[in-house]
Amino acid sequence: KNGHSSDYATKNQHTIPQMKEMMKQLVNAGVLLPRRGIGPSGGEGYWFSLPGLGKAAKSIVDGRTNLIRRLQFSRYKEKKRSVLEHEIGRIKQGPVKKKKMEQSGKIVVLDLLAKGWVSIHTTCTGDQFVRLME
Repeated sequence: KNGHSSDYATKNQHTIPQMKEMMKQLVNAGVLLPRRGIGPSGGEGYWFSLPGLGKAAKSIVDGRTNLIRRLQFSRYKEKKRSVLEHEIGRIKQGPVKKKKMEQSGKIVVLDLLAKGWVSIHTTCTGDQFVRLME
């Protein structure tokens, strides 16, 4: 019998007070959110959380919306990739006083490519154009 797995289990067990302290630290860090009285048993539990994720999600949605609008209102439903990425990347999304996440133009283009909402067309000179899918 290999004794390694039992050695690992006994060395890495924590006491109840240690586990409570770790949970308290995770709650203080905002990674775990306490929930009480949820479900039929009414017992306690935790929600898993990623602080700041809401801001990131809003930034992605705002970047997508902005890029799609720019393409919709362009003459041929396409724009030069470098210009579009620069325009999206330099847009300020709210007052300077508030900390808001700014979305990189390159990330927005790659996101929309992955979703299949836009395509890239390369000209014979090597210029790339982002085109809105129909």
